[in-house]
Amino acid sequence: MKYTEISLSGKGKEKRVYYEWIRLTACFFVIFNHLKGYVLFQNASGAKQLFYMVLSVITKINVPLFFMVSGALLLGKREDIFTVLKKRVSRICLVILLFSLGIYTECRLYALAHLCLQ
Repeated sequence: MKYTEISLSGKGKEKRVYYEWIRLTACFFVIFNHLKGYVLFQNASGAKQLFYMVLSVITKINVPLFFMVSGALLLGKREDIFTVLKKRVSRICLVILLFSLGIYTECRLYALAHLCLQ
C-alpha cells in the first residue's frame, strides 16, 4: 500500500496524509467517548449491543493515538532539551494555567451568586 505525501506549496515539506487520517480517527474516538458512547450498549440488545460494546472498547485508544502521532512527527527533529522546554512545555503550561484560572473564576462567581440568593 502506497502512502500519499502531499507537498505543501512554498514550504518545501512533505505532509504525510496517513498521519492526518490517524488524527481524524482519534478525534472521532474522543468525541464518541465524550458523548458517553458506553451507555449505548446498555440500552441496546443483540448484534447492536455487541457492536456498541466493541466500539466503546476500541475508542479508548484515542489518547495513545495522539501521543504516538506526536512522537512519530517529532522523531526526525534534533532539538536540545532547553528548546523543547521553551517551545512546547511552556505553551502547554500557559494553556493549563489560563484554563485553570478561567474555571476558578467561574466557580467563584457561581458560589457568590448562590450565596447572594440565599
